[in-house]
Amino acid sequence: MAKTAKTTSAQPETIWNYLYGKIGNAYGVAGLMGNLYAESALKSCNLQNSYEKSLGYTDDTYTDAVDNGTYTKFASDSAGYGLAQWTYSTRKKNLKAYADSKNASIGNLTMQLEFLMKELSESYNSVLGTLCTATTVLEASNAVLTKFEKPADQGSSVQAARAKYGQTYYDKYASESTTNASSGSSSSSSSSSGSSSTTATKTATDKAQSYLKSLAGTYKVTTTSNNLNVRNGAGTSKSILVTIPKGTSVKNYGYYTTASGVKWLYIQFTISGVTYTGFASSTYLAKQ
Repeated sequence: MAKTAKTTSAQPETIWNYLYGKIGNAYGVAGLMGNLYAESALKSCNLQNSYEKSLGYTDDTYTDAVDNGTYTKFASDSAGYGLAQWTYSTRKKNLKAYADSKNASIGNLTMQLEFLMKELSESYNSVLGTLCTATTVLEASNAVLTKFEKPADQGSSVQAARAKYGQTYYDKYASESTTNASSGSSSSSSSSSGSSSTTATKTATDKAQSYLKSLAGTYKVTTTSNNLNVRNGAGTSKSILVTIPKGTSVKNYGYYTTASGVKWLYIQFTISGVTYTGFASSTYLAKQ
């Protein structure tokens, strides 16, 4: 069976939706994403730039060589790779093993997001705890910087830069997550009471988690035509990866991207023994 394909472009909204569904705190998600952006520009196929010349690979050719087995030093070459720029041999070995267990490309976004949460929950639970409870982007960002990523330079300028990246994602997606979590009703009202604000935040978080969990599940293609186009991004302008017939069952794990007011679910499915992932309009998907 062919591996689930690598993801060749950055998909920030997909990453936000997935992480928000797991963490449920916009400050924590933003702080984590700011660090991931600093490490990899949110590209799951990213090979550390300083190693491209010495290893003789680009992002794509390195990923392909690891996937097809022609390059066997993935765990030991000390080159940062992927969303979090995993570098240490044990962590890269675990990443490769997880990819293999999912029959996925080492550069597949879904697999890397799952592995990221696996690491956080199993080996960095104090960081995950901070992400779930942080009350500022900077607090969350510094926890990831100093306890998870641990680059050589963790100075104040680096802290400020990563928090700034995170704030950009917070400003762009936090209000949308709250609106989505409330099923279309705004929850932006504020209170001068600290306890009331905390309660409101918890309520919004609970609703967000419930909403995203409600999306996850198995769907059936219900297009009025014979086939449904699955694309490499949200929107009809994105390239078609594959076309699947009406009645096909697909899976969604609770994340999506909105384009032109339409919700595009990030789905996974298998046809003729080949597993695919991509985006499809929710208009033509019925939950089973």
